[in-house]
Amino acid sequence: MKTLHFSIITIACIVATSVVIVSVLSVQILTLQEQKRVLNETTQKLATNLTNYKDLFGDMPKNYTFLPFEVQTNVYVAGPLETVPVTTVIANQPYQIVANITKMENTQPLIYYYCIVQVSNSTGLGYHIGWGQGILTPKQSFSQCAVSWTPTVPGNYTLNAFAWRTLFGSPLANASTRYVQVVSSSSASTISIQYTNGTYASLPINYTITGDNKLLDAKMDSQSKSLILSLKSASNGTLVVSIPRVLLDAKTNDGQDDQFIVLEDGQEINYKQIDSTIIDRTLSIQFQNNTSSIEIIATHIV
Repeated sequence: MKTLHFSIITIACIVATSVVIVSVLSVQILTLQEQKRVLNETTQKLATNLTNYKDLFGDMPKNYTFLPFEVQTNVYVAGPLETVPVTTVIANQPYQIVANITKMENTQPLIYYYCIVQVSNSTGLGYHIGWGQGILTPKQSFSQCAVSWTPTVPGNYTLNAFAWRTLFGSPLANASTRYVQVVSSSSASTISIQYTNGTYASLPINYTITGDNKLLDAKMDSQSKSLILSLKSASNGTLVVSIPRVLLDAKTNDGQDDQFIVLEDGQEINYKQIDSTIIDRTLSIQFQNNTSSIEIIATHIV
């Protein structure tokens, strides 16, 4: 009997111990399952956050390192301390050649680039070369680089700007080209603009004139929407004049640049537009001996 009683007690202890062990294992399994569920949810949230990751640079799309990208370049001459375009470039004065680098899509990744600027004279030979390094972040669509330039000889120059992956690599965009005329300090001038009511415009105009000729005055006629330039001419010559857009401009109905009408002593003549910026438009006008007036007629006047 004692042996049987002992066996029953032993079996009961074993069963109780097994129940406890099973209960503990069940709790541990449930705990592990809960931990796994939380881990899966955390992993899913992390993956979602990484997919839609945002920081100071903006959205980072999937596979951003493999995205194609495209940039555009635009080159012009500016003053030595600012990036505002200038229309009259004078020999032996310091300038900057500025290249605007524009990214065509804002979803693109960080772009590191080298900006290379080349200035050639009328012979086509390399006259001045400079370069700089820049960056476009995913949120940034516009960047600038500039190199210093002091032209020493008057004449016609060609500016080219390139955006390259590396200094010796492949280009990111087609080159931007601009033609610039450098004049001597003695031939570059400004003249104030007088309205027909006797007041003067806040901005003068820059001009150069060739030959034995002189620009006497500049008057703005609000009714005819025209700029009237009075000359004293003793020879054939060329007048290059930069007209501020805020004073006189020619626009189409959809806001695009339109042609001016240019009159020489009342007769319409041809002209060339040699430069156009957001600030002004520069015209080259050839005139004959004894011309007394050149009138530039537009469609918009301020």
